[in-house]
Amino acid sequence: MALITADEIIGQAFSRDVSTEKIKSNIIEAVQLRHILPIVGEDFYDAIVAAPSSYTAIVDLIKPALAYFVKYYVLPEIYVEVSTTGVNVLTGQNRSRASEGELNDLRNTTLDMAFASIRRLSKYLDDNSDSYSLYYKAKNADETIKIAGGIIFEDPDLDSDDDDYTQDLKYY
Repeated sequence: MALITADEIIGQAFSRDVSTEKIKSNIIEAVQLRHILPIVGEDFYDAIVAAPSSYTAIVDLIKPALAYFVKYYVLPEIYVEVSTTGVNVLTGQNRSRASEGELNDLRNTTLDMAFASIRRLSKYLDDNSDSYSLYYKAKNADETIKIAGGIIFEDPDLDSDDDDYTQDLKYY
């Protein structure tokens, strides 16, 4: 089940009206699985999807991330049309077509907003982890490193010996 509707995505992530037909529920659900599930963990994700009204604070933080991630994925389809006649660039009256570079800039900005929303969600969950018994901090690259001044450092607070299956491996 999708945690956000196409209308909510358009309201949060787009500055102009976009047809809700371009934002299908299967895209929303795929984005949830790809970007939200790794943050909250499988058990907590299942609980949120099953009863979103029980986790309104979490869902309110998930929605902006979903809106921007979905926008990122549907922008190319809004920009071009694939049909039996091939791939065509869509144009309208009194409008000029954006260049591919401008489309890429918009996608990059959209992706940046999505990841900023994900960081907000992660920070909220870390700060309030005692309130959510099903939440566990996922082990992903963002949580095992710290970035300072553009330099990547290992997070010294994490105990990396717990499940390091590569320890003592030799590369030949």
